[in-house]
Amino acid sequence: MQQETSTYHDVFLTKQPVFDGEGRLWGFELRYRGSRNPDGANSDNDLASLAVTAAASLCPTDGLSEDIRIALAFSAKSILAGVPEALPPDNLVVVIRETQANNPDLKLALPHLAERGYRIAVNDYRARPDAEWLLAMADYLFIDMADAPPQEIAHTASRGGIAGKQLVARQVDDVQTRQLAATIGCSLFQGYFFKQPEIVSRRSLSSQEAGRLRLLKLIQRGDQALEELAEAIRADVALSYRLISYLNTPFFGMRHTIRSVEQAVTLLGWRQMVDWLRVIILADFANGDAARELAFASVQRARFLELAACKANMHADMARSRFLLGLFSLLDVMLATPMNELLDPMNLEPEIRAALLGEENEASAWLGLAIAFEKGDWEGLDAAMSAMDLDPAMIAHSYAESLDWTALLLMEPPMNAR
Repeated sequence: MQQETSTYHDVFLTKQPVFDGEGRLWGFELRYRGSRNPDGANSDNDLASLAVTAAASLCPTDGLSEDIRIALAFSAKSILAGVPEALPPDNLVVVIRETQANNPDLKLALPHLAERGYRIAVNDYRARPDAEWLLAMADYLFIDMADAPPQEIAHTASRGGIAGKQLVARQVDDVQTRQLAATIGCSLFQGYFFKQPEIVSRRSLSSQEAGRLRLLKLIQRGDQALEELAEAIRADVALSYRLISYLNTPFFGMRHTIRSVEQAVTLLGWRQMVDWLRVIILADFANGDAARELAFASVQRARFLELAACKANMHADMARSRFLLGLFSLLDVMLATPMNELLDPMNLEPEIRAALLGEENEASAWLGLAIAFEKGDWEGLDAAMSAMDLDPAMIAHSYAESLDWTALLLMEPPMNAR
């Protein structure tokens, strides 16, 4: 019997951005688990190798900037097998659980990695007495903000021996937790906090943002608004340029160079053209690292839900509605405006609108599935897949494909497309 070959698409893998105190992107933490054997039957080395493959593929063109880190957890066995050395030391942060400090082989192997320029991070840092040697080697200490009371976390962060180490707060799921993490000395923050609405005071949308929302409303009217939509796009020089530039990239594989909005509609058809237009409008809302990650998360979430719905044999129109659900699900965060105000002008399906406003229905269950995956909440993901009768391998594949698709789509158009 031929042995099945695994790829990183067979792994539940999610990338979670890490920001500094100014909201600048520091890098990503990759979290992973086998999709076929959630009980832990997967080989540590195999899973780590697949995660490394995924890390290398997340930036498929010119590679990562030296300023962007990828934090990836490895078991002692994977480190001894040399798995981390498949990635360049400029980018990789090798994450070790503090509980592995009593492994004598690891104590010999880690200095070799450090000498080659790899940075070391200690995960679930609790200041264990037998981990002093590991603490001395560490560049970063990961502190889990959800695993202990605030007083215990603060006490851990104040222990001796951490001078010169950067403290990274994990599972920072709201603004209050981020503020607490900053007060105890954390300078880097990973978690769901940047995807949470923070409407401190009502603000007016800029003229560009208001114009983009009007376009989204126009799109929802359907192809009867085609001429009006084409005229609105032509009047927006920046949007016209971006739309035509994107459509002329190899991603779309067009046989003819597109030179006008009307030509785009003719070649692509109304439905496909407005799908790309929605994505571009959403990406235009992004200003700053956090906003760009929100745009990426929105588009990737949309594509994941669409792919999963298609592979679950849902009707094509239903799969398209799942795409819209994901695409608009972070709009209130991006624009710091209540979701109901943003949705009022749009003629969305009642089920999608209700889910975006926080009501529980079938659509919100799909959104919950995506959120559990993004957060690396494997128990929640397992529960959602079971309740929705979804195949885990299919979900893992859909998520990995959506990461690849979004990374390729949101790349800057090449010079020859300008």
